[in-house]
Formats: sequence, C-alpha cells, structure tokens
Amino acid sequence: AGLPRREAIARAFAELFESALFTSLTTALGFLSLVVSGVAIVVELALFTSLAVALGFVFTVTLLPLLLDLGRERPAPEDGPLEAALDRIVDGARRFARRPHPLALAGAFLLAAACVAGATGLRANGTMIDDVDPAHPLMRDLGWLEARGFGVHGLPIWIRGASEDELKDPAMLAWMDETAGWLRRQEPVRSAIAPTDFIRQAKRALTGDASLPATREEAAQLLLLVEMADDGFMDEVLRRTPDTTHAQLVAQVSDLGSARMAPFFDALEARLAAHPPPHGEAIATGTLRLAHVALADIVGGFGGSLALAALLIVLLMAWRFRSLAQGLVALVPN
Repeated sequence: AGLPRREAIARAFAELFESALFTSLTTALGFLSLVVSGVAIVVELALFTSLAVALGFVFTVTLLPLLLDLGRERPAPEDGPLEAALDRIVDGARRFARRPHPLALAGAFLLAAACVAGATGLRANGTMIDDVDPAHPLMRDLGWLEARGFGVHGLPIWIRGASEDELKDPAMLAWMDETAGWLRRQEPVRSAIAPTDFIRQAKRALTGDASLPATREEAAQLLLLVEMADDGFMDEVLRRTPDTTHAQLVAQVSDLGSARMAPFFDALEARLAAHPPPHGEAIATGTLRLAHVALADIVGGFGGSLALAALLIVLLMAWRFRSLAQGLVALVPN
C-alpha cells in the first residue's frame, strides 16, 4: 500500500513469481501423470488440463500485469471488514508457522487419518442409476418394467470359434443350458434365453419330453424344425454368416448401481473362466458390461498415475530446495 501502481505491480509479481511457478508446475505435473492410465479419454483430459494450467501461468505473468496497469491510477481504498478479517487470518497463520501448537498439529494428523479412512470406503459410480433418487418417477417406471420380467440392458454372452456342428454337440448344449440357469439365479438378471430354450420347446411339442438332445443329429433335426416354423425365430440367439455360425446367450439385466453390479460382473467372468464352453470361447459384452470395464480401467489406472505424480513432484521440489527431505515435505501440500 502507498506505492505507485506500476512499482506495486512489479514488486508483487517479483515476490510471487517463484511460488506461482512451482504451484503451476506441480499442478500441471499432477494432471500430466494421468497419461499413464492408458484410457484415451483420461489421457486427453490430462494433456488438455496440464496445458491449460501452463498457459494460465504464462498469461498470469505476462498479460495480467498489463491489464492491471490500464486505466487511471486511483488511491488505494480503506480496508473494510473483509480485508481486516483476512489480515487477522494471515497474521494468525504467520504466528502458527513460527510456533505450531501441538493440539493443532494433532488435529491435522487426525483429520488426515480420517480422510484416508474415508477414501478407502469410496466407490466409483459408473452408471446413471447410481445418482438417481429412489423416489424419482424414472425409478418407478424401471420398477414397473422389472416387475414384468424386463430389463433395461441386454447382456449378450457370445460363443465364437465353434463350428455349427460343434454348437450342436450335447456337451455344448448342456453348457449353454447350465450357464443360462446360472444367469437366472443372479440378482441383477431378470430373464435369460439360450438356444437350448428353443430346442427344449421344439422337443416338448414333438414328444412331450423337454430334455436336451442326446446326439448332434437330434439337435440338428430340432433346430431345423424351429427354423421351418419361423425363419427368424432364433435370430436373437443364433446368427449365421457365409463363413460361420455364432450362438449367444442373452440376459436382460437391471442396473442395480456400481456397488452391486461390479461383484456380479466379477462373478460372471470367474464363471466363464472356471467353466468355459467345450468348443470355442465365451465373451460377455453389452453396453452395461462395457461401461463397467471402462470404469474399472479408469479407476485402476489412477494408482500408477498417483505414484508418478508424487515422484515427479518430489523430484521437482527436491531440486528446488536442494534437499530430498524438503522435497518430501513439499509433497504434503501438493
């Protein structure tokens, strides 16, 4: 206060330049470390945000002084209640820095411990249902659909790499039937269909027996009967191309939120790994499944990014203070 405007601007920027520089550098490095996550959208966010922080610093130290010097110079206004309160806070911080109070330090450590404990209980929400009020009309409509056996998300399990003849193998049909039964017992699944459901219906209509075929020939005859009745009847579970034939199991799944869907998808992957089909391989897909995988990849990539950010910041601040210990201390506010 009391200095000519240009001198005040020059002195303020001279005193704050280094602290602003290292604040911007550590922030930019923290965001830039997200590039190791391997997720395209996160990598783009990291590059854009770190560049924005760097440009913000450049404009602050080049353009801001010029803008502050525009216009007619006026005398500094008298301090009001807000300025006086800020001055008291700053003075208190200075006194604390000179002689930290043990109770304040203990409170800071307790707060840090509470933050760490709380962070371990957080979960990442990946679907819209996570943030919708249960009393919202949308939830009422979803409940009405689910009560009638419908789900809002399809969960296809594709069987690829198996020939059309292998898909008729009784062992393969038994695997489809068992997997569909396992799906129906899971909490999020409202219904599930498999090629064996149509085969059972055809056999029941012919013989009154709904058991699975005992031979490939019997399975081929029953499938032919179903296709003769309606050429597109099995399109949802059996797709033919000029080169191959793919079968799939389709489950209608309700979105119960990330906290309950993540264990279901983990159990599904474990089931497919422990009980693979006799021929080919089974792959779970669908929009809800892909959203879960993408969320897991994003969250899983943050661990490496956080470690890299900590390392870069420690190295930068250790170089600035010429002390590794001071670099580690500087990691706390960053």
